[in-house]
Amino acid sequence: MNYRKIYELYYGYIPKDDTGRSFDIHHVDGDRTNNSILNLVALSIQDHYDVHYIQGDYGACLRIAAKMKKTQEELSLLSKIYAQERIKNGTHPFQNSEIQRKNAQKYNGKNLLQGTHPFQRIDFQKQVQKERIKNGTHHFLSKNKLQQKLLSEGRHSSQNQEIKKKMKEYFLERYSLGKHPMQNPKIVSKVVEKNSKEWIISDSNDNVIHVKNLAKFCKENNLSAGSMSQVASGKRKHYKGYTVRKIDETEHK
Repeated sequence: MNYRKIYELYYGYIPKDDTGRSFDIHHVDGDRTNNSILNLVALSIQDHYDVHYIQGDYGACLRIAAKMKKTQEELSLLSKIYAQERIKNGTHPFQNSEIQRKNAQKYNGKNLLQGTHPFQRIDFQKQVQKERIKNGTHHFLSKNKLQQKLLSEGRHSSQNQEIKKKMKEYFLERYSLGKHPMQNPKIVSKVVEKNSKEWIISDSNDNVIHVKNLAKFCKENNLSAGSMSQVASGKRKHYKGYTVRKIDETEHK
């Protein structure tokens, strides 16, 4: 039975404040499932809010504040305090993947039952995609087309000197603090490995070598990277007895 009904069965009608608002029913021990009559007390909405605030139950404060004439600033501050308290207690969803999963299931299940889940709103999805295509922001549009659109409208970052200036200042500051990604050897090695092409090199003794970083190989063997690149592109037949060619994608399959 609803706890307000239980209260009314024992004490009669729930009183109202000066504005005509019905009093809230407060659970003394904080357990909303404990509807023992000794655990229920009628409080004005302000008193109810104050009790929970003093107890540090900011989640309850947020629920009560939603029914009060609180400003957005007050609600935002209360949300911040509540989030900090949950992080401190280790109960914030961001700290527990299982809580995140359960919250998502609860949210999705509720919306699916009500028919309000985004996946069920096909007409809405179609309208959103049409708008994105019209605006040139749909991911199906090629990157070049989007860049051309931004350039034609003067909204491309390369056309904004202020943005370029701020980006330059930002990277210089990161360098000065030693926090730029390219100052981290691990990140640099990963970037080099990802972007490096694979090569097959043959020496004068017909030894075949598979290399992923041509520049590094040339440096280690006292060779000119430029000359080796000319051999790879077909401008030279060989260099110091070496031949080199790039491995294409079909050879990986």
